Amino acid sequence: NHWGLLVFDGVRWELHKLPDETILRSVLVVSDSLIYTSGYRELGYWQADQFGRLNYHSLNSLAAKYFSNNEESWHISMLDDQVYFHTYTKIYRYHNNTIIPLEAPASINTQHRIGNKILVAVRDTGIYSIEKDQLEPYILSDFFQNKIVRFILPYKGDQLMIGTNLDGIFIWDGKQFLQWNPEWTDYFKTNEVNRAIIDNFGQVVIGTIIDGVSIFDQDGHFLANYNTSNGLQNNTVLGIATDKFNNIWLSLDNGI
Repeated sequence: NHWGLLVFDGVRWELHKLPDETILRSVLVVSDSLIYTSGYRELGYWQADQFGRLNYHSLNSLAAKYFSNNEESWHISMLDDQVYFHTYTKIYRYHNNTIIPLEAPASINTQHRIGNKILVAVRDTGIYSIEKDQLEPYILSDFFQNKIVRFILPYKGDQLMIGTNLDGIFIWDGKQFLQWNPEWTDYFKTNEVNRAIIDNFGQVVIGTIIDGVSIFDQDGHFLANYNTSNGLQNNTVLGIATDKFNNIWLSLDNGI
């Protein structure tokens, strides 16, 4: 959050502040003893000592020379032993104590790991995959013109589910883009799709900016909606995750 890394052990919450109290935007938990975080002009990781206390290790000595004035990292993905930090201007690859910046042809909207690939959505252009130290075209299409991609998820078979903020949700079947759940498209447009996951039961959990979270089965049948009228503290969903008990966790603009 704006003050650091918030950790919950099932009983109590503990706030771990960064040395300069930098705003954190993204978290990737590798294990209880290794957590990557990133945010405003800051990349780094937390490592547990022999007593289980988390200690922070900044990667800025490697990365800061590549930062723009207002660089912020919004997503972190890991493939094998390489970590990828997404900012709007570039992807930072961290491996063997080295940071390599990967340039994109335009601003980067989002980044997701799909199987053994890291896929990156580039504004007005398409989706790229990270191959070695560069972005290679994966899906290039005029479809992406004037659309902002908020998430990419694996769908049935080898298909992709692509969520946009104001244009609805689509399925890429390898040849064309098909509107997913068209009867709900107006809802998705009006309430601005922001995040989504497919949970442990195969349900599609979609977070919005205006109306909390809505849950569907994979075929698009509506299951539930949660917002401030029935329990949420806030209607803006900035993150979604599940745990081993099949709970769905939401990080909101204000609250969890």
